[in-house]
Amino acid sequence: MSILGRVRANLSAIGWWAAFGLLGLAYCVHFSLVQLSNMPLSPLTLNLDDVIRSYVSPYFNQRWNFFSPQPVQRDIIVVSRGRYRDPKTGGEVITPWTDISPPLIASVKKHRLTPLFLVEIGLSNASTDYENKLGSDSRASFEKDGKNFLRQEIPASVDPLNLSVMTRTALATLQIDYPGTQFEAVQLGLVHYTYPRFTERHKKEARPQQLPLTLIEWQAARPVTPYCCAK
Repeated sequence: MSILGRVRANLSAIGWWAAFGLLGLAYCVHFSLVQLSNMPLSPLTLNLDDVIRSYVSPYFNQRWNFFSPQPVQRDIIVVSRGRYRDPKTGGEVITPWTDISPPLIASVKKHRLTPLFLVEIGLSNASTDYENKLGSDSRASFEKDGKNFLRQEIPASVDPLNLSVMTRTALATLQIDYPGTQFEAVQLGLVHYTYPRFTERHKKEARPQQLPLTLIEWQAARPVTPYCCAK
């Protein structure tokens, strides 16, 4: 083998080992962050909380319903509406409120192997994590008579990471319902439901209660590719 051939062979071997090492390092980092996110609170997890959340949330959060099922006591539904200009009159048009979850879930059920399940998980985790953070942010909630209440409208600056996931999913759904529409802005709303205790659900008067709609201020709409949806 010529000297040039040996050099090429050595470089190729070095490249393979370097790629193997980088992949191994990426796997170790991913596994470590996911494990840390599931560990009890400690000085380590507290100091790395921002790093863990920015990587794990919302797509790699773990769901424990299969291992520890619990009757649902409350639920949150994300609805959205868009604002655009009528191409004929130029007037402002605001769409009705749309629940953004059913079309996405229908797409996942239609094609079980679609990568859209990551979007569905991301939306579920983002909305849950977003709701959990609202109670500790004075911009989103206030205390009265010893109880915590959400404000009527929440600024878009509250938890921008999870809000971005919900907003992009909402825009993708709106693009399906209104194909070809150039939206200028989008607004999200949170619909909260509370359910009776499991031991009381057999009673006729025990019904889910819908709390007032919580609005999130309008945000500028950015282009989003609609996903394939089964209505």
